[in-house]
Amino acid sequence: MPMGPFQVADLAGLDVGWRIKKCQAATRPTHLRYSPIADRICGLGRFGQKTGAGWCRYESESRSPIQDDVVRDIIISVSVSAELGITRRPIDDAEIVQRCLYPLVNEGAKILAKGLALRPGDVDIVWICGYGFPRYRGGPMFWAD
Repeated sequence: MPMGPFQVADLAGLDVGWRIKKCQAATRPTHLRYSPIADRICGLGRFGQKTGAGWCRYESESRSPIQDDVVRDIIISVSVSAELGITRRPIDDAEIVQRCLYPLVNEGAKILAKGLALRPGDVDIVWICGYGFPRYRGGPMFWAD
């Protein structure tokens, strides 16, 4: 993909999603997992490229992401992992790919079930031509098959 999910979020602006999540907080089902990491990042005024920092840091007049220890420290802080009941463990590249692609595949399946697309390949065309999914990979639906 041309950009990773965190770089896309920084480009779009973290404050938009944060505002929506705050409005939905009262009605969020308690059985669903919720990560406070993005909330903590936004709480520091880090809203993405427009503020010079979000998930990554950005030099003035640059869109090149720079890894930031502030975010790393939030992520690995004992309190966040403990709050979520997560035991930290190494995650290999294959699992990262699966975690990124499964939501695309699931949304594609919903689109097909609703009849909004005729074939799985139609969903893949949108990802390839519209979002820059690597053409040689065939698309998320092809990957799922």
